[in-house]
Amino acid sequence: MELLQLIKEVLDFNGFVIEYEGVPLLAKKGGNEYTIVIIKGPEERKLVEHMEAEGKLLVISLDDSVEKIGDEFWDREMLERMVGRALLSRAGDGEKPRGTIIDSFESAFTEHKEPVASAGIESFEHEIEDAFSSSKELHPFYTYYFDVKDSDYPESGIILVSAIDKKVFRAVDRITCDTGVLSSVPKMEPKIGERAALDAVIDLLVTEHTKEEDVVKEEGTVTVMEKRVTTIDREKIDTKLLGMLYIPFLKIESSEGTRIEDLSGIIRQKNY
Repeated sequence: MELLQLIKEVLDFNGFVIEYEGVPLLAKKGGNEYTIVIIKGPEERKLVEHMEAEGKLLVISLDDSVEKIGDEFWDREMLERMVGRALLSRAGDGEKPRGTIIDSFESAFTEHKEPVASAGIESFEHEIEDAFSSSKELHPFYTYYFDVKDSDYPESGIILVSAIDKKVFRAVDRITCDTGVLSSVPKMEPKIGERAALDAVIDLLVTEHTKEEDVVKEEGTVTVMEKRVTTIDREKIDTKLLGMLYIPFLKIESSEGTRIEDLSGIIRQKNY
């Protein structure tokens, strides 16, 4: 089997619908448009830095040395694992496609009782030098797997809910955990319960899938414009609590005020 055909099979297994088979690939998944680029080394990565993508950018790397880039990034290790799962499924083991983000988070909770996301601080070193003070904190997040079982709005993924202020975020990357590296960093105590966190997840999904459309109706000789609201049934949203995830944040006090930055890169919105 040719490499491109194998990758297309993996994409199909993970819920991507290929719409253009040129270079780059264009696909849809869960209502999102994707530009998919396959790169073989660091030099090709440099070209990707300057390209304009339609929708989200998924970069698949065949080289372990390539640094992460794009909205989603599959390194060689991840690709090898997914190829194996796709081929096993085709062989008839009955496994259903789930998605790489989902698998990654579930693995983290299987391997760690209270996983702590890995931290990177390099991109903030200059700001820390100019700050009055800086400190790290571990913020607790309820972590949910969700599956929208609606034929018009099919979608699945990971949603994080802050156990401090109930703000809701989507997970945008796979998770890796620090084992003991962040053990000395203070943990903030949860302030909201699981029930409130779950309600926040459902509310977010319903809001995101609610649309208002203009509908034109002909009533005799009169043209009438009406508003029509479509949404999803809350009962069609399946959720599973994976557990409490601790995410490292950097608190920076400077002349510009106080900033809190996510050091893990897992959540979509960094400033909150």
